[in-house]
Amino acid sequence: MSGLINRLFEGKIPAAQKKMAADEEIMKAAQALPKKVETLVTEFKVQEAVSEAINLVRLANKYLEKEAPWKVAKSDLPRAGTILYTATEALRISVILLSPVMPSKCETVIDILGASNSKPKWGELKAGTKLKSHEALFPRLEVEKKS
Repeated sequence: MSGLINRLFEGKIPAAQKKMAADEEIMKAAQALPKKVETLVTEFKVQEAVSEAINLVRLANKYLEKEAPWKVAKSDLPRAGTILYTATEALRISVILLSPVMPSKCETVIDILGASNSKPKWGELKAGTKLKSHEALFPRLEVEKKS
């Protein structure tokens, strides 16, 4: 996502302008997530809470694949911006909720998004915020082959 945002929007988080049903689905899932996670943690179902947060990331990933902002941008840049904003906002909310179990990586993502001190509430990702440059968060491991 950050690569597309850098290329298409000068590295600034785009505004959500042209909302469609698919965007609303992600938004509703993200808005429901904090309460779900809180309930699960209160019930000592931490693994399920983590799974719910990761499921939002998966949902956002499928959404990106389906909506294909890299293709949409060729004919409708505002729509591509909405897609990227929606996926990035879902990621931000998920990362905040995952921060107790992955503090370092989650803190890095929040910093990249310029969203320090934000809450897991939809709409706190500010359009126009410049993404910070960063190394790969989860670099590929090279496995040495034995002869």
